[in-house]
Amino acid sequence: MKTRKTALILLALTGTVLATLLTLNCVMQFAVTQGSSMSPTILDGEVLIVRKLGDIRDGDMIAFYSDRYHMVLIKRVIALEGETVRIQDGKVYRNGVMLIEKYLPSGCYTSGSETEITVQPGEVYVMGDNRPVSQDSRSSGVGTVAREEIVGAVILRIWPFERFQLF
Repeated sequence: MKTRKTALILLALTGTVLATLLTLNCVMQFAVTQGSSMSPTILDGEVLIVRKLGDIRDGDMIAFYSDRYHMVLIKRVIALEGETVRIQDGKVYRNGVMLIEKYLPSGCYTSGSETEITVQPGEVYVMGDNRPVSQDSRSSGVGTVAREEIVGAVILRIWPFERFQLF
């Protein structure tokens, strides 16, 4: 009788754990960073949690699948569909207003075309925080990111533990 009760408890716990993991997988995903394009905000090899549901906003860090690189990339949203982006004198302008990018290292110069572009419907314009090395919407290799390629918004760094941070 006692073994049957123990077996039922273990079965219930196993079912609860599996249901929880399945639910979490539907709303969140782990991502391990590769490279230095988001440095110093996010470093190579860090483990992040990405929220799959909800809106994407200007300034969010997002994970998206790149067909060219065959991997998930992490970049910062600079502009949403319908917004304009222009780079001038090393500064980024969205809808004609210079962005105050506190996450960038002091003295960071953003290179790129000074031609103003309008982000097309269903797309976002992204850049890495490490502007000199980042392959992002400024390059033809990445370009603007289609909404259907977006995995979600980065919400948490969980590893290394000493850099644990909610975004």
